[in-house]
Amino acid sequence: MESNKTGLKFKLILFFLPILIALIILFILFLNSVAKQDIKDNFYKDSVITLHHLSRSFELYFKFIKKNCMYLANHGLVVNSGKNITSYFYKNKISKFEPDKMSVSEKKILALFKRFGQTHRNHAYVYFATAYKGYVQYPFSAIMKNYNPIQRPYYITAMKNKNKVSISEPYYFKVDDVYIISFVTTVKKQNKVIGVLGIDLSLSFLTKRLKQIKIFKTGKVFVSDSKGNLISYPDYRKLKSKTLKSLGIDNNILKGRKSGYFKLKLKNTDYICSHYFSDLLGFRFFTFIKNDTLLSKIHKVRNTMFFSTFGIIIIILPFLISLAFNITKPLSYLKNTINEFNNGNRNIRAEINTHDEIGELAYTFN
Repeated sequence: MESNKTGLKFKLILFFLPILIALIILFILFLNSVAKQDIKDNFYKDSVITLHHLSRSFELYFKFIKKNCMYLANHGLVVNSGKNITSYFYKNKISKFEPDKMSVSEKKILALFKRFGQTHRNHAYVYFATAYKGYVQYPFSAIMKNYNPIQRPYYITAMKNKNKVSISEPYYFKVDDVYIISFVTTVKKQNKVIGVLGIDLSLSFLTKRLKQIKIFKTGKVFVSDSKGNLISYPDYRKLKSKTLKSLGIDNNILKGRKSGYFKLKLKNTDYICSHYFSDLLGFRFFTFIKNDTLLSKIHKVRNTMFFSTFGIIIIILPFLISLAFNITKPLSYLKNTINEFNNGNRNIRAEINTHDEIGELAYTFN
């Protein structure tokens, strides 16, 4: 009979323990699912916030370049240059700048541009084109034959917006294998347009800046224009095709979306990619991390929950055993009382005063 008492305890433990474990496991699975979604959501939120701050920093930088452009356009040397800037319109072959043959005023403008270029390393070119088809720039480069600056896109763009600095869309400059953005504005003297001043910004500095940014340690950042051309990428020069399409991203799907995230597969590796579009710049900033990096964080959470579950079971087990003992103790006492009564002790009473079924059973026995 003693074995039956022990068996009852274990039956109770074996009955409640699996239920308890099942409930804990279900709860852990629920928490794991919530944590998994939270990690993804946090990655999206954190990365979009980072991209937003990044775009803001470039917006401020572009405003700074606009101010520089206006400063040079209003500089006395530029405004008072007159017709003293060399024209290459009538030269029927590719020409080179020849400072020795320049006028004094043109040399001073060139010296101004040189000082500016040396203190602003990210600027590719600084140039001034006159309404008289004159042209000067720093640093020097070859000039195409019969070069007519007033027919160039930068000149036309500036003339359409005479009272402000205009920013061109990024365009690919094959010579330097980089994308360039032009900041252009008109130069006026006594309210008459005498030319256009421009600053070309090389976006190679953008790639250098983005390489320094890490999202979740392994995440990288790249940038495209509104048409889907990649203007900055970590391994830009290694890309055969410099478009979003070459990365498996459909730019048409992204159009009209301010931000979001999606899955991406590059070289048989899965990535999670988020994006943010800057209306002011017309750039879309992307960040991508390996899916395994995100999964590793999820696995850490899962493992933490597993060990927590194991710890909870270890802590609860003594309480479960105590509960089983408390349930079987009055039953064992009642059984012993009945045995004494059967052995001839007619005066024995079951002293159990609980208000439950066991108490009722003792009351009936008494």
